[in-house]
Amino acid sequence: NVSEIFHLDLTRTNVMDGQLVILIRERTLPLFYLNHWLVRGQQNAPLPKEGHVVVVHIGNQRVGFIVDELIGQEEVVIKPLGALLHGLAGLAGATITGDGGIAIILDVPGLLKMYA
Repeated sequence: NVSEIFHLDLTRTNVMDGQLVILIRERTLPLFYLNHWLVRGQQNAPLPKEGHVVVVHIGNQRVGFIVDELIGQEEVVIKPLGALLHGLAGLAGATITGDGGIAIILDVPGLLKMYA
């Protein structure tokens, strides 16, 4: 569940026990660059100085994903992936957006298990 989204000066981040974090309302929030997980070859790309953070709750765990841009917010119905993509780690399904486009829905707990 997405709990909040905010713009962040990424020079305010710290590294604690090898994990990129930021202090938000006196609580440490682990941060992950989503494009490092989803785009091949991005692990060594130069880091931006600012970005958008999408804060997600998974059970009682709270993490922040740094994303390249925010496109909008929609309530959607998640459709299962076809046989070719079914069971692909990190993907929960797909949806048709309000403008008729197709969007892939990420499986955040699955991504955290794979990469965090």
